[in-house]
Amino acid sequence: MTSEQIIQVVEDYAKKFSERGIRAAKATTTLRPSTREQERHAHWMCLEIPELLKTDNGFEKANRWLGFVQGVLWATGIYSIDAMRDHNR
Repeated sequence: MTSEQIIQVVEDYAKKFSERGIRAAKATTTLRPSTREQERHAHWMCLEIPELLKTDNGFEKANRWLGFVQGVLWATGIYSIDAMRDHNR
């Protein structure tokens, strides 16, 4: 994926979180966060990823963060793995 494609995907995910009433918030717990906390943190990450892509070494980190976000989206039942595979194309 290109930086532009990553930005588009995370913007779509942020919109999905917003539509579900999930506000963005960086996680403050370290163990066993609730589903809502996971979703809020993933939403926050979606908003941060475009900023990472503006830095010199941000592309790799943005890709790792996108993978984390997609893991949350799958684990919480928001998107299937097949759907997210299509998002990455």
